[in-house]
Amino acid sequence: MRCKNCGFENEDERYICQNCGAPLYDEEEELAQEDELESPNGKEKLDKDDKDSTKKSIIIIVVLAVVLVAMITGLIIALASGSGSEKPESKPSEAQTADEPSLKPSTSSTTEKPTTTTTTEPSTEPSTEPSTEEETQSAAQFIVAVDIDGNGTVTGDGTYEQGKKATLTATPDAGAQFVGWYDNATGELVASGNKYTVTVLKNQSLTARFRPLVLEEPSDGGNTEAGNGAQ
Repeated sequence: MRCKNCGFENEDERYICQNCGAPLYDEEEELAQEDELESPNGKEKLDKDDKDSTKKSIIIIVVLAVVLVAMITGLIIALASGSGSEKPESKPSEAQTADEPSLKPSTSSTTEKPTTTTTTEPSTEPSTEPSTEEETQSAAQFIVAVDIDGNGTVTGDGTYEQGKKATLTATPDAGAQFVGWYDNATGELVASGNKYTVTVLKNQSLTARFRPLVLEEPSDGGNTEAGNGAQ
């Protein structure tokens, strides 16, 4: 609200100017406005405005009600048409189920399963199993051969299955001693003990060597003592 005295812009709610303190409203203008409101013409204007607003609200309510009724009727019609269209589709399915028993006996009568099972099983099993067993037995056997060099005997050589362990034992004769086990392919010493255990994975050829037992000679001190005793 602009002050008529100083021209300062005041807020609309103020009645006195914030700058100069002059009144923003004239008493005559306020009285004129009050007279207009109290006059019959003013009251008629207010009544007309109220009636127009009520008419507008009633019209809006009626329009909304009509729209809701139209939507509800549309949904009912759509549901009714959908349920009516599903019924004819179910009838052909019933006719198809009625025709199915006529097809089933024809298919079962044409298939002859017992003839195929009885003819194939006896022919395949006897022919395959014996051949595979013979192949595995022949492929899994190896020979462990031992040659003897010297005076002695060896036990444990022979034929073994693949993966088995062969224990060889060397026994020297009287006056002999065992030297060791030698590989015939390389000539190298494999083991020196009387017993030698080997895992059979291939054919192997070994040699058990013996040598005469060497007697220890008497020392010189023993001979001198014997000579001194004789004197």
